[in-house]
Amino acid sequence: MDVLYSGFDGLDLALKFNIGGDFAAYLEAKQKEAAAARYDVPGEWEGETFTVASTGGQGGYAFRLDTGLTDEVWFLKRPNARDPWGVRVSAKSAALLAHGLDGWQRKMEATALAFGAEPIPRTTSIARIDLAVDILAPDFELDDDAFVMHSRSNRKAIKEIIQTNGRSGRLTSVTIGKMPGRQVILYDKREEVLTKRKVEWPLVWNARRRQLGQPDLDFSDADSSRVWRVEVRAGKHHLKKHWGVTGWGDLHTSLPHMLETTRDVVRYCAPSPDSNRSRWPIHELWSVAQTELLDRLALRPPCIDPVTIRHETALDKIEVLTSQCTGILIGIAALKGVEASHFQTFLAETTTRVSNNVQYHPQPLQDRLARAADRYASLTQDQR
Repeated sequence: MDVLYSGFDGLDLALKFNIGGDFAAYLEAKQKEAAAARYDVPGEWEGETFTVASTGGQGGYAFRLDTGLTDEVWFLKRPNARDPWGVRVSAKSAALLAHGLDGWQRKMEATALAFGAEPIPRTTSIARIDLAVDILAPDFELDDDAFVMHSRSNRKAIKEIIQTNGRSGRLTSVTIGKMPGRQVILYDKREEVLTKRKVEWPLVWNARRRQLGQPDLDFSDADSSRVWRVEVRAGKHHLKKHWGVTGWGDLHTSLPHMLETTRDVVRYCAPSPDSNRSRWPIHELWSVAQTELLDRLALRPPCIDPVTIRHETALDKIEVLTSQCTGILIGIAALKGVEASHFQTFLAETTTRVSNNVQYHPQPLQDRLARAADRYASLTQDQR
């Protein structure tokens, strides 16, 4: 079983500061612009670029900002001296892949300073961490009865109807526990990546394969490219009540002990004839994942360049839009009764019609292209 990735997959935290009135007024105007446009609009403040959504977030957050595909989402409250914890930040998995934990922290703190934070210690409260290990295990089959856990743990199995080489009803995910406590999840990461088109993960996995001197995975062949993820999530309740984790120092100190405890509380085993489940041996996949989390987690550097992630994501988006365009054209041709032998003529006529529509549209093409570019700014910022 080859480990293709291990490290942080997500991190949420609160910051103790309020944005200024000028910044809030600027965001109010941008928020109205986003509501009118019906998509997130670009903004800039103190050299930091982002997009502004038309809505905020739960918990009294008035504004929601996205600083990019390989960065984070910011939730900001309106200035309120009686509520000093005015900011929440959620790191994207691609941000942690592109910068590593320490690199992302430095980058995020620089953005916080631009937004109005003061460089004062003990102004960070960590609300959630997600840790993951991805293992290439094509022959592994998930069995929810193979989990051995504390009697108070909650278990949820998700059975999705997926056609895979003629088999249906394959178990793809089992979750132990619930947030904002602690969760342990074992699931088919390949299935999720392909379904949600998360292009960064195949890049990371294949980069690791090349380091091992092995060929890239063929994702069209499920039987040779099945990647399973073991994920450990710790929410605010678990971090603070059980481990006293608030800031970065607490996290680094307590993390190894947290993982050791999780290993003891939840185990995925290889079933045996022994009627005492506590004596079942640990499954190889689970053993590999626990070793990675405990021994090598802190050593993981950034996995992939952010420019590469954005470039590959843009190419994937082009492929999706091209496919949609093709389907629309075929639908129009069918409605017009076009025969297959005349499809090329239909395409030429349609191209002329589209060109005329663009030429005589009441809004200039330059303005329409600019708005489209704004919508995809996070993917094209290195080209502009």
